[in-house]
Amino acid sequence: MVKLWDKKLTLYQRSDSHYWWCCFYLKRKQIRTSTKCTELEPAKNFASTWFFQRQADIANGIMPAPRARHFGAAADKAVEFYEQSNCSPAYVRSMSTLLNSLKRMISTVPTAHVNQQTWNTVLTQLTAKQLKPATVHQYRNALQIVLREAYRRGEITVVPKLLADNTAKHHDTPRTYFTGGQYTVLWNYLRQNIAEHKRDKTKWIEAAEELRDYVQFAAGSGMRMGEAMNVRFKDVSIATQPDPTTKEPKQCLIINHIKGKQSRSGVCRTYFTAYTAFMRCVQRQGLGEDWAKSDANIFKHYHRDMFRKVLTAARLRFTDDNPPRKRDLMSLRHTYICFALERGIQPADIAKNLRTSSAMIDKHYAKWRDVAHNENLNRNFTLRIDAD
Repeated sequence: MVKLWDKKLTLYQRSDSHYWWCCFYLKRKQIRTSTKCTELEPAKNFASTWFFQRQADIANGIMPAPRARHFGAAADKAVEFYEQSNCSPAYVRSMSTLLNSLKRMISTVPTAHVNQQTWNTVLTQLTAKQLKPATVHQYRNALQIVLREAYRRGEITVVPKLLADNTAKHHDTPRTYFTGGQYTVLWNYLRQNIAEHKRDKTKWIEAAEELRDYVQFAAGSGMRMGEAMNVRFKDVSIATQPDPTTKEPKQCLIINHIKGKQSRSGVCRTYFTAYTAFMRCVQRQGLGEDWAKSDANIFKHYHRDMFRKVLTAARLRFTDDNPPRKRDLMSLRHTYICFALERGIQPADIAKNLRTSSAMIDKHYAKWRDVAHNENLNRNFTLRIDAD
């Protein structure tokens, strides 16, 4: 046992651990932690730093809390909740990675004391790593997810509202999408991609065909990448409705049990073009008329790399903006939204069909397109400007 700092800090070894432990007393309660050091000198350095950090927190009104009430424990419970709620495994893995990084920064901070100052501390460390604004935004969302789950369990009484960092201005930008002419060019290059693989007899013929169907399915449904990859044949039913243009009956898809961020409970009605792509997938997998009983996913592979090559060949990889912005598979969802807005569909209806909010549609899509495409701005224009 070693005493430091006028005997206020104690270093000791436990019989069940190889590490040195350190502790001090606050109002007759022992506050302790492991130094994770087996040698005495490194343990002294760690213990002294830890001791003064705790004293600074106490001076600022942040009282030490049991480990079960720390942010690290709350983060573990949040991940466990999402794993048990039948969420997308990819989404859970992504959130777990972000939370592991946050735990290394603020693991010992009591959940009840996580506030704007805590986020500012995290933001300082993230800025030092020169992360992209979108990545910083993901960290902030992950932090708020933990706080909301802690509130749901009754561990905290108020969910603090963390103000957006100074990178928020980068988020309020129009999304990358394909115009009607660009989508036609993309479609021709997808066909050309299939023809090239068939000509060269490569092993990627089926992948090229599935990519074509994925593009048509995603652009016709507006589903997120993870949602589209999780759709099973038995989740799909076929509906018939008249085409608004030709008044002829056409088939569209009704997709139930969409597995998204929260659970497998979403519902979506697709545009007519998604039906053709879906039936090609049924035929390619040889399911016949019994496809509605199949537990198999519609799409087998994730085609990010091949889609990038097709975009590059079609010269659609980047937009014409200044500076240019990248297009990827998510641009298909954006294309669906923009096409729907052009057809005059209300943002509220689009949002409900795509499992998002009307505010999100207006922020990232509608307000950027309404001005340029609103012909009402020039109706009844009677202003006269006299020539000099």
